[in-house]
Amino acid sequence: MTGFLKYFQNKAEEPEHTRVWMQFSSGSFLSFVCPRMFGEVDYTRDVDQYIAERDLGPDALAVTRKQVKDRLAGKSTSVKSALMNQQVLAGIGNVYSDEVLFQARVHPQERLEGLDARNLERIYVKMKSVLKQAIRHQADLRLLPKSWLLTHREEVPPCPQCGTKLRRIPIMQRSSYVCPRCQRKSK
Repeated sequence: MTGFLKYFQNKAEEPEHTRVWMQFSSGSFLSFVCPRMFGEVDYTRDVDQYIAERDLGPDALAVTRKQVKDRLAGKSTSVKSALMNQQVLAGIGNVYSDEVLFQARVHPQERLEGLDARNLERIYVKMKSVLKQAIRHQADLRLLPKSWLLTHREEVPPCPQCGTKLRRIPIMQRSSYVCPRCQRKSK
């Protein structure tokens, strides 16, 4: 959900907001950095058992088009709620669900049953693209494209695509950012 791993050589380099750290026999360190304290670190000997015990869905980066379609089929919820449901797809949180939907031009409150095949395809393609780029850039906002919604979330400025003022709307006790022009909700 949040947080990242940071490797460092000297204890004096320990990042701020380190929640857990390990020291290797070489003397170097690995820390779990989590400023918002939403993430967690756990240990398991059996990954499949761990996933099953937590009823986690497949990794969002590993799913096929068909799996996404099948996992979203028959759900009567908003598309954002479904994307954030870790039992449906694991690995997408609030911020990245906003980005995926922004790039796919789908309103976060759109009901799944109202989405056509074209919208589902765009969501699938953008989900893969957004997650891969975020990983490549280690989720560093400074390195992500300026055309992304994610790089402007805190300011609530104009849409980076069309210039319309972004709106902040509540979904599932969270804030969602949406462009009323680029992400029109169907009736």
